[in-house]
Amino acid sequence: MGFSRTICSLTLLATACSNGDSQDTAVDLFMVAGTAPEHRDVNVLVGQAPEFRFNATADETVCDSSQFVFVAMDESGEVAFDIAFDTLFQDDGNKVLLSHSAPLLPGYWYAAMSVNADPPCTDIDGRPLEPYGIEFFVP
Repeated sequence: MGFSRTICSLTLLATACSNGDSQDTAVDLFMVAGTAPEHRDVNVLVGQAPEFRFNATADETVCDSSQFVFVAMDESGEVAFDIAFDTLFQDDGNKVLLSHSAPLLPGYWYAAMSVNADPPCTDIDGRPLEPYGIEFFVP
């Protein structure tokens, strides 16, 4: 499945993206500005839908679930299974939920990511969404 390399780099990606030191360059980028749950949260409820808040308004006509990944990981950090989800845009396109109908299974780490895709998710100015990811645990 090609997710193992993506998952391995997820921690580095999320750490790099969450560092707020590069505010000058971030002005010109369409990026994730906040998440729920937060990266590495270990007390996530089975019904939690991962949420990405953006620094600009997403173009809902070009953004969809193909530009996001939502998976469960086993103890070794490998993808155990994919989570079926839909993208639900809220706050006039400034937030997206990865909405899943089945409860998350307890005892797994989960990864939710925005990824480079063709075509990319863009904001209303045509800027592509920067890759970003979070990991969280459902006890």
